[in-house]
Amino acid sequence: PTATAPGAVALQIIEGFAGKDVDLTPLPSTWVSTVDQRVIELTEDQTRYLDLLEKQKVAVIEGGAGTGKTILALEQARRSDAKGESTLLLCFNRGLGSALRMALANTSVGVSTFHAFCRQSAVSQGMDIEGQKRSNPSTFTDKILPQLLEEVALIGPTQKYDHIIIDETQDFRTDWIESLRLFLTDQGRFWC
Repeated sequence: PTATAPGAVALQIIEGFAGKDVDLTPLPSTWVSTVDQRVIELTEDQTRYLDLLEKQKVAVIEGGAGTGKTILALEQARRSDAKGESTLLLCFNRGLGSALRMALANTSVGVSTFHAFCRQSAVSQGMDIEGQKRSNPSTFTDKILPQLLEEVALIGPTQKYDHIIIDETQDFRTDWIESLRLFLTDQGRFWC
């Protein structure tokens, strides 16, 4: 048999397949399933660390990418919630925030990105968010929202938490973290 060039129909099929963009990013539901499985498989060391840190009011957990810090944050949020503690889990990235929210959907843990929490806190105090955004469009997210959070913290937040856990702490400025500490109850714990 001799090889022949593909016909018009075959070329359309090939172009239709090869010309399409393929998104290989895992769906949030897939990520949540993977996270849930990894939490179940917490190593003995990780479980022991969480047990040892249980009484610590302030904890800083460090590690490179992929070392399990987010998994530990999720597990600690679940543990705090199971004890009836009001718990807030903050992160910087919206995509991660969505995945964390899904992973903790069956709990009463508050999950938010930092900037969404700033907005929510300012609104709870009756501050004019939209006016601020119109007046300061270029600095609204990185400067104005954190300033509003600081104002809320100094006025006195409408809600305080028994446990605040921050994931992606490397993306948080020091002054943001100091403002967030004012959202703790007197005996509250603050983990980064």
